[in-house]
Amino acid sequence: MPVSSYAAELLLFYRESAKREVTITLATNTKAIALRARLHNLRREMRREKHIETTLANGVQISVRANKVVGYPADQSYLKAIGAAIAIGAEGETTDDIAIPDPVADKEAIGKADVDNVLNELFNTEEEK
Repeated sequence: MPVSSYAAELLLFYRESAKREVTITLATNTKAIALRARLHNLRREMRREKHIETTLANGVQISVRANKVVGYPADQSYLKAIGAAIAIGAEGETTDDIAIPDPVADKEAIGKADVDNVLNELFNTEEEK
């Protein structure tokens, strides 16, 4: 299925998860597993089509914890240790000073709470609430 067949919100999930941990709560564990599979299928199609955001998606790990889908940067658990072990730059910059390149420069700035609310509302229908 082509990337264009997937909801734009799934791409938003990858964009945000490349920067920080994002959690989507679903009604059941089965639905969480199905969403994880859909996200993996999207990433596979992005690679096949050489989509502009493939690099971001490749840097995201996705797991299911009970009825939650959790996306986070693949190297998240190592960044603090790496930052403590080396000084980046002569001015004493830290890993917090490194900007993650955003291939979609024209998108509007969205707050963390807004993204979490949109993703949770998207994946929770009225009958599940």
